[in-house]
Amino acid sequence: MNVEPINGDLKDEIDLNNLFITLLRNRKLIIIFTVLTTLITGLFSFNRKAIWEGGFNILVEDSNQSLKQNSGIILIGGVDKPTQEFILSSSSVLKPAYNFYKDYNFKRKSESLEISFEEWKSKFLKINFEEDTFILSVNYQNIDKRHILNMLNLISGIYQDYSMKEIKNIKPWVIVSNPIIKENPVGPRKLRITIILLIFSFILSSLFVLIKDKVKGDIHDADQLIKNIPYELIETIYINDPILIANIIKKKSSIQSSDKVGIITLSNSFFKNNFKSSIEISKANLNYEFINFNSLQNLKDFKSIVLLAEKGKINHNNLKLMNNYLGMYRENIDGFLIIDF
Repeated sequence: MNVEPINGDLKDEIDLNNLFITLLRNRKLIIIFTVLTTLITGLFSFNRKAIWEGGFNILVEDSNQSLKQNSGIILIGGVDKPTQEFILSSSSVLKPAYNFYKDYNFKRKSESLEISFEEWKSKFLKINFEEDTFILSVNYQNIDKRHILNMLNLISGIYQDYSMKEIKNIKPWVIVSNPIIKENPVGPRKLRITIILLIFSFILSSLFVLIKDKVKGDIHDADQLIKNIPYELIETIYINDPILIANIIKKKSSIQSSDKVGIITLSNSFFKNNFKSSIEISKANLNYEFINFNSLQNLKDFKSIVLLAEKGKINHNNLKLMNNYLGMYRENIDGFLIIDF
């Protein structure tokens, strides 16, 4: 008989379902980890000082050439607008502003003394022409409002001097809008940071639980337990009721009322000396006895043995070991119960 291979789409759907079930099963751990990580990193971010931004606009023009066109391109000081923007952003023009920043940090004993000109410019300064105009917009960011205004006044003076000395203008470039500080800080963007942290923490915690489950290899699926336990399934139990479990075992097993029943819990902790079952069948006051790894040699004393398989309590390797140990007592094993609560 030919067995139809599993369709690729169906296999992907099964894998996705297993991933979803794993995440749902570990939802408490994911929520706790996500919330704690977001709170801790969020507190650190929210305690950062506010970053302020100030700016001014200056009209860049060549009064000598009256912005004459050369082959359709308007020139300023003999060069086109993009080139002039590059020059006005260069260290050859802004070196005094950069040195002013380094002096400011030196007085504050800041760790940013070794910052290069390009790093300083890209981190704190934005210089560009407004679209379709010859108005140059200059913006500067820092945590110190006074420093921002001092820096902007310095740069505006540098540009006015440049227009007189380098462009040879009759009059200095006109400051269209004086240096001002924006009303609201531009950073840190607390809402944005919180959302990013929340998403990152959720992804990180989800990966953690998936890797943890993969490494532990515990069996959480009832079908996998049925497939890997070579005995008859007696019943699946959904209620943690010791008396109910005991009565089901009594009804299904092959024992007389005076016979002892050996109960073996299929669990990773079964192999530990301090093994304790979470299922207290002894409360039913019946002649049942839990057996641990150190008592396996006494299995011959039990005419009936019942296995309890709890979902998520045993991995494939330990289940294989237990099957090997129990193989010689196969005739005494009546079957197993799946515990699902």
